[in-house]
Amino acid sequence: MALDPYETRTMLDALEQKPPVRTFLRDRFFRNVRQSDSENIDIDIVKGKRRVAVYVKPIAQGHVLDKAGFTTQSYKAPYIKEKMKTTAQDVMRRAVGDTIYSGLSPQQRFAKRLAEELTELDEVITRAEEVQAAEALFTGKVTAKNEAGVAIQQVDFGLQATHNLVLSGANLWSDANFKKNALLAQLRTWRKTNIKDSGKVPTDLILSTEALDKFLEILDPDSTNAGLSSIRVERGMLDPTIYADQGVTYWGFLKEIGVDVWSYDEYYHDGSTDQPLKS
Repeated sequence: MALDPYETRTMLDALEQKPPVRTFLRDRFFRNVRQSDSENIDIDIVKGKRRVAVYVKPIAQGHVLDKAGFTTQSYKAPYIKEKMKTTAQDVMRRAVGDTIYSGLSPQQRFAKRLAEELTELDEVITRAEEVQAAEALFTGKVTAKNEAGVAIQQVDFGLQATHNLVLSGANLWSDANFKKNALLAQLRTWRKTNIKDSGKVPTDLILSTEALDKFLEILDPDSTNAGLSSIRVERGMLDPTIYADQGVTYWGFLKEIGVDVWSYDEYYHDGSTDQPLKS
């Protein structure tokens, strides 16, 4: 369509439909960041036991305590080399949101385009970090894949099978007969298993929207087999805190288990479709 030079025109701000980068998992559970310029990273792993001192007679020799051994694992990080191509033709045309008579020189358009592309490249790498954080937390493994989606390297954190559960049958939260007591007993069992195997006390319960819906349904204050008093909120009133910048919602404190309850849904594009972070 030809433009009439006598008509007045106004260029509105460009409408960008770009999903923001969410880093809730990385920022909450992987705060202790260590950076290195070495090609190989070595990790010494010491596995201790819950040993208890023994009693001896005053004149007896001291009890010899065996020293804990350790193993060393080495990791060579794969490379990330994201780049974007810019041609002379790109800077000879107006950029998104520019007016026809913007007056920008090719050099100025190039500088603007460079800044935008560097920002996008940084977002791509940041999203990869969140994907790695989700894999480490939910599967116990981080898999590096190439452009074709083929695994080229995997870091196994040794997550025991008892910590990577797949519910089925009557243990599903969606089961019609699954009651509040069963839910709390299930969570207490998982908490005990975590404490026994790692010595760490769980502090957070992270749910997808689907899991959260079932969680709240079981603890519905109007249900005859539940009560929202399990959450640190007034009975019959739920006042969640929404952290818009992280795409996460804080629902309350589950007193029986001693954990904060969060809902978090984030996705990444695997080249064909959007996938949830946990997969």
